[in-house]
Amino acid sequence: GSPAKELAKSKTGAIRVSVATAGTDIDADGYLVSVDGGAHVPFAVNGAVTIAGLAPGNHSVALGGLAANCAAAGANPRTVTVTRDTTMNVSWSVTCVASTGAIRVSASTAGADLDSDGYAVQLDGGAQVPIAINGAVVFRALAPGDHSVALSGLAPNCTAAETNPRTVAVVRGATADVSWSVTCVAVLQPPETPLATSARPVGSSAVEVTWTDVSSNEDGFIIEHSTDGGSSFFTASSVGRGVTTYVDTPVITNYQICYRIIAFNAFGKSAPSVVDCTTPQGAPKNLTAAKVDAHSIDLWWTNTAWTPDGVEVQRATGEAGPWEAIATIAPAATYRDSSLASTAGTYWYRVFATRDGGHSDPSNAALAIEPAAPAAPGPVYVALYWGTTADISWFDNSTNENGFSLERSTDGRATWTAVGTTGPNVQSRFDDGGPLATEVEVCYRVVAFNGSGDSLPSAPACIIPPAAPTLVSATALDYQSIEIVWIDNSSAEDGYEIDRLDSFFNGTWEGVAIVPPNTTSFVDTGLAPGTWHSYRVAALKNGGGNLSGELSAMTPSLPVGSLRVTTTTVGVEFDPDGYSVVVDGAAVTTIDVNGTATLEVPAGTRAVELQGVATNCTVDGAIRSVIVAADGTVDVAFTVNCVESGSVRVSAVMTGADLDPDGFSASVDRAPLAPVPVDGAAVIDRMAPGEHLVRLADASLNCDIAPPNPRTVTVVPGAVSAVEFSVSCAAATRIALVRGFDIYAIDSDGTDLVQLTASPAEEFEPAWSRDGKIAYAGTAGGKNGLVVMNGDGSNPVLVTEAAWGILHPTWSPDGRRIAFESADYPSGSYIDVVDADGSGRSRLTTTGSESEPAWSPDGSKIAFRGIRDGFSVIYTVNIDGTGLTLLTDTAMLQNFDPAWSPDGQKIAFTRGYGDYDIHVMNADGSGVTRVAGGGSEPTWSPDGRWILFVGGASLRAVRPDGTDLRDFTVEGASNPAWRW
Repeated sequence: GSPAKELAKSKTGAIRVSVATAGTDIDADGYLVSVDGGAHVPFAVNGAVTIAGLAPGNHSVALGGLAANCAAAGANPRTVTVTRDTTMNVSWSVTCVASTGAIRVSASTAGADLDSDGYAVQLDGGAQVPIAINGAVVFRALAPGDHSVALSGLAPNCTAAETNPRTVAVVRGATADVSWSVTCVAVLQPPETPLATSARPVGSSAVEVTWTDVSSNEDGFIIEHSTDGGSSFFTASSVGRGVTTYVDTPVITNYQICYRIIAFNAFGKSAPSVVDCTTPQGAPKNLTAAKVDAHSIDLWWTNTAWTPDGVEVQRATGEAGPWEAIATIAPAATYRDSSLASTAGTYWYRVFATRDGGHSDPSNAALAIEPAAPAAPGPVYVALYWGTTADISWFDNSTNENGFSLERSTDGRATWTAVGTTGPNVQSRFDDGGPLATEVEVCYRVVAFNGSGDSLPSAPACIIPPAAPTLVSATALDYQSIEIVWIDNSSAEDGYEIDRLDSFFNGTWEGVAIVPPNTTSFVDTGLAPGTWHSYRVAALKNGGGNLSGELSAMTPSLPVGSLRVTTTTVGVEFDPDGYSVVVDGAAVTTIDVNGTATLEVPAGTRAVELQGVATNCTVDGAIRSVIVAADGTVDVAFTVNCVESGSVRVSAVMTGADLDPDGFSASVDRAPLAPVPVDGAAVIDRMAPGEHLVRLADASLNCDIAPPNPRTVTVVPGAVSAVEFSVSCAAATRIALVRGFDIYAIDSDGTDLVQLTASPAEEFEPAWSRDGKIAYAGTAGGKNGLVVMNGDGSNPVLVTEAAWGILHPTWSPDGRRIAFESADYPSGSYIDVVDADGSGRSRLTTTGSESEPAWSPDGSKIAFRGIRDGFSVIYTVNIDGTGLTLLTDTAMLQNFDPAWSPDGQKIAFTRGYGDYDIHVMNADGSGVTRVAGGGSEPTWSPDGRWILFVGGASLRAVRPDGTDLRDFTVEGASNPAWRW
């Protein structure tokens, strides 16, 4: 059914184990019982324990933990047959004989400031047993022979005179006496508060904390840390006396963590020290070193640190070191080493992000290579940012550039002018050389450069910025419509976007329509009467636009008149709750079965209807069309005829596995739904005699209702007509999803909702492998990245670390590899592929605008979201990086969230502009069909018969042909992933 159930279905039985014990020296600590070699469960010597949750069938039950002088009668272990929802009984009789002795331990204490909480006695290194400062404790059932007895828990101001521990000989049937004399002196005070707490990173997931010990009587120090800026602290660890340093690991990279130190001894704790905070930084990556000339070597790298103080550069003559720090610079992604007398020879480099006197993990070690000019970039794309600013992006085809130079031509590519540069690995930038001329072609090309020279220029990319339209008028046409008229000043626009502002104070401009090029007017409809609206129009080009000025208009207020509605009801079995008066499709008021209601309505032609009429009653005439004059009153009369009614009884018979746990809903002639319980029926009363359509709905996603549905039933006055539906159910499958940044799993029948992760960090984007593992974006071992866990949430393992973010993992069909979206600031997002064990990471795409990968069921392709002309589109690419194919054109709409059907023949995706719907297309991009409105993040069922998606605040499901839309209610759910 629709509501998700969080209680698993009962499919188990239980075993009750009992023991009766007699004899001498009975085992004091009871016994242990285990089932099928599992965990040992303790219980009393004359007691019982029930072990539940056992699958039906044979189980081995074993009694253990018996003392050496005790024996159980009968077979041990025993085989017990468990049946579902039944508790089976198993009992043993145990007899014990005298075979042990005892030790009596006593303590006598004298002096000052006696220990208030007493001491502890340990026998043979076992559990500590409390003893009063002037008291005794007896250990019984001891095996004959030597035993070690120790007195502990003495306050620092107390000492025991006798040997401690000591050896005591136990004789069978006898009690040996051991005593200690304890003397206490005046107590000391709690230690002083530590000073000068300091925290600094010693890696990307480790922090070293130091402090000054100003006390002479501490027993040790407690290290506390806080991840919320010092609002709340938790114990990280503790260290012994005199220790003044501690390394806290693992901690979360790029997130602040704060520390304070507390000294302690047996008499109390000091006040906390002052708080010191630091942030371990992400390690630089992709370090490259290239010789520039005889004395200089250029370095460049990708930063993953969020808030570094700087970068430390180290150099060595061998990859293994020794390493020498040659510079500490402000945060940057490049450095030129000009400190060498000659670059001849071998030089290795590595860099660290620094923070608070500490450092991140090192980057990769890079060998300085001989200089060579970089490869030419390209292709280049140019889009119009809002206004007349160009946004240029390109493919980076080299690995050794120091940066890129952006060049512009406004004379038909005859001459080129440099308009800006970027650092290495950057693949986009704005032309910030000032506004571009409109209606004139401007072209751009990009050149890569390093110390050895420039690459060839890329092929140029051109754009004609459109001239902004001129608003002529904004005129109210009627009470709900305003016409906007403008002058088309451009011959190069892709179309026009009309924006509306509905409030002069704290309002937000919203796009209300996009119209084709050469359009010069638009009528905005559905507005409220008597309201002000402001408008502007943008000439669109390549995803951006050039805005007009603004004009405002107001829809006129409607004059009002009155409707006087009367009802007259005749016949039998009147409707007990009256009717509703509906004007222009909206319910206005209720009215008695024989009553009068006067309504104030807008003047003009109004449609008046009587609704809420019982099914055994009919109204003379349907919708009445009346003309209401301003300040006038119009009378509308309805006559309702009611006849003797009958009833319809609706039931369902289910077969198969994992039957629908919460029943169905039935409706007759589109009347409100009535619940049909699993083992019962819904009776719908007050039905008019004659034929009616009965529909059964709200089956769980693993169940199908046999046709025909709906069915025709004939209602007879005073009788009950029965309709029975057949429902077949398949085994439920698992669906992973996200709620509140944690990952959950639920059965497709809405039951067994289980939380799989509970990390303080965010966990999202789950993806199933065919063998039941889940890959997701999250944290493991204190590091952010791509994580894989078992389907029950156990054993989370970090597969590969994130620089700026990892999203949308997707498994290869054989479960050996995972593709994912890798965000690399500032160059963009890419599709990377990695082996499931974390090895062999490689980059599949290179433009920096790719995201949301989805691996095809045959393993040959990956569908993904890309950017074309400023809009999101869907591509496919072969797994070797060849065969890039565009599946969706822009059509002034955003396309994203691709999801393959299990047979690989279709792709579900999200499309829209402001409002987004679920669509399905063929795998080659043809046959695009809208199947559901108001949704995103589609995922297919294993049999390809359902598409589950996020709709509003929960989940919804629809057939691939757009029929049978239904709710799958898991409040606050997102990122659904159906296991195949």
